[in-house]
Amino acid sequence: MSRYQRQLLVKELGENTQSLLSNASVLIVGAGGLGFPTASYLAGAGVGNIGIVDNDRVEESNLNRQLAYSINDLGNYKTTLLAERLQRQNEQIQVVGIKLRLDDQNALGIISDYDIVCDCTDNLNSRLHLDKACSELKRPLVYAGVKDWEGMISVLHYKQNIRLQDLFPVIETVNTDQNDE
Repeated sequence: MSRYQRQLLVKELGENTQSLLSNASVLIVGAGGLGFPTASYLAGAGVGNIGIVDNDRVEESNLNRQLAYSINDLGNYKTTLLAERLQRQNEQIQVVGIKLRLDDQNALGIISDYDIVCDCTDNLNSRLHLDKACSELKRPLVYAGVKDWEGMISVLHYKQNIRLQDLFPVIETVNTDQNDE
């Protein structure tokens, strides 16, 4: 527990909460500009099991905004690099990199192993697959998005089972069976 002494000082936390964190499992979908800081803070806080789903490789255009990666990482899978980095950051946790694009065929199987899902994706179809699967599995979905200088965050499928389509009704028309290109 000495690793977490500073956060144990926070009145709302404590050893019981730290124990809950160490037994928690969080799936992060997207290993880019949102996924890296999310994963890094969860690892630092001591979340015991972190999964990272992404099928992208590091490209030069990522380097200015995805601070987990460097020029030496070009061409490598983001999930592999990020999982290794987080494991070095906190050897007391388990980190799994999953190199694939989440879709309707694999979403339920992947998500079912985790308590909470963080949507750190950058495309609508992946968001809709996550929304649908989390609704079916009754898993909380932390939805985050960034556009230009604005950001938003919300928790879906928690106590009232609010879905992404409840927040953005126009997206109901997107076909979730299509793959992104």
